[in-house]
Amino acid sequence: MQTSYSQDPVAGLNGQVADGRPHDIMTRAAESACGVGRFVVAGTAQLTAKHPSATWASTPEKALGLVILDPSRVTPDYSTGEGMAILKQGTMWVTFEPDTTPTVDSPVFARITANGAGKLNLGALRANNDTANAIQVTGAYFRKIVGTVALVEIDLP
Repeated sequence: MQTSYSQDPVAGLNGQVADGRPHDIMTRAAESACGVGRFVVAGTAQLTAKHPSATWASTPEKALGLVILDPSRVTPDYSTGEGMAILKQGTMWVTFEPDTTPTVDSPVFARITANGAGKLNLGALRANNDTANAIQVTGAYFRKIVGTVALVEIDLP
């Protein structure tokens, strides 16, 4: 039985759309396993998405957006072939890599190369390029930082 309660609810959940203003959301099938709150690009098959790899640097037009949390799912992440919602324009709460400290209005970078403890998830967000292991997401900025979660505003063309 719960005997204590917090007065302060969490700011937001990883992958949670942050507010009720208009958003641009698309649906794609996961080409491979995809985590919520992480960045995805167009997959090799039509209408699919995957986390970016080092080759994304030469094909920035494949940028799609951030994977949205679906609270009706038992597990938040998506398996290959499952349909998922992707935020192309709007605001979302996300977690960021633990070795980075974003600041308000700083650009968002997405991991393209796994390289060490805490840096293994492609598409994970951070505040710098981690020596060329992450690429800046054009049009995405950290807008608010609350502990280990951040409010990201994204506006992809």
